[in-house]
Amino acid sequence: MKIKFKVTGMTCSACQSHVERAAASVDGVHNVVVNLLSNSMTLEADSMERAAEVSQAVKKAGYTAEPMTEGAAPAQSAPQDSQKEQIAAMK
Repeated sequence: MKIKFKVTGMTCSACQSHVERAAASVDGVHNVVVNLLSNSMTLEADSMERAAEVSQAVKKAGYTAEPMTEGAAPAQSAPQDSQKEQIAAMK
């Protein structure tokens, strides 16, 4: 069964590797793929109960991983007005 997670706290490829290793260390979990740019992780597990164990393992490694509901994409908020102004100023 495929399970998708939203992962926070990653800033570099080393963080990505730590999250991957933490998730893969859980029994019954395999094919872990972590995407640093989208802050997401997809893995295959023998049951949905593994999601809580994966979240705990990732938390222990210093990051957070929240299971996403089926069909949901990682949340990426639209830039707020102040952010838009800052971006315009940088241009």
